[in-house]
Order: sequence, then C-alpha cells, then structure tokens
Amino acid sequence: MCEIRTARLVLKKPGRHDRQALVSAIGDWEVAKWLSRVPYPYTLSDADDWLQTASESALNLNIFHNNTLIGGVGLTLDSDVDEYELGYWLGRAYWRKGYATEAARGLLNQAIQTQHPHRLTATCIKGNEHSARVLEKLGFIIIGEDEIYSCSRKQTMPCITLVLAV
Repeated sequence: MCEIRTARLVLKKPGRHDRQALVSAIGDWEVAKWLSRVPYPYTLSDADDWLQTASESALNLNIFHNNTLIGGVGLTLDSDVDEYELGYWLGRAYWRKGYATEAARGLLNQAIQTQHPHRLTATCIKGNEHSARVLEKLGFIIIGEDEIYSCSRKQTMPCITLVLAV
C-alpha cells in the first residue's frame, strides 16, 4: 500500500525531507499530550525512528494536505489477538476541519478491503473529546475504560477503549 487518496488528503509514507515538518507538528505539546507513544519533546532523532517504523509497516502513513504534512494515521497489528489498533494525530493548525475523520476512514476502508481484520480497536485518553468524536463518527463504540502509559506525559492516564465491528 503506497498511497491512499481521499477527497482532500493523501495518505502516504513520509520521506526524509518531511523530518522537520514532523517535528514541528507532533512536537507541539497540545498535540503530543494526547498521544500515548510519542515522546515530548519530540526530536529529529524521534522523527528518524518514525521514518524507520513507517517504512516497515504498510499501514503506518502520514497525512498530507496540498503536499504539506499535517498528521499521521496508522493501524498497528496485535497478532496475538488478530486485531488492529487505530491511531492518528493532526498538527494543531488542522484540528476541527474533518481531516482526522477523513484520513482514518480512508485508511480503515483500505485495510478492511485488503487486510480483512478480525477486529479494529482504538483508545482515547479521557478528556480528549475531539478524538472521541472522530471515533464515534467512524462508527467505533465504547467497550470500557482502562489506563494507558503516555510517553509524552511520562505517566499512566485513564482512557476509553473502543471497537469497530467489521
């Protein structure tokens, strides 16, 4: 899977030339604080690690609008239970424009057609109402509450767990 096109976005692998844009967008505390696997502060070394990770997984992509990197979206496989977990983020300047929903829907549609996942899940740190709304629009339903370690906050945070019936 090289590239997914939606009405306004292109989901594709980032390149080395996208490193600084990645650091600027995801390195914003208002973005990073809602993400579980993103360190803060986010450095060029972290961006290099992401480029390596993204190159190894067909389902980890970045979101581009008019050739500008604005976020990321991915599905991580937990092969022990045959399920994928959805994750996404957007740079703060791109919040509340429908981009997260559009990007996630594009990736989910592609994954359902090509990967035939048994189950799709997502987690959302409590208090992140906008992300919870994105997941609701995508058809995810809350199945419980849990805790997740946040690398950016360096502490365990309460979260909600959601599932999408496939």
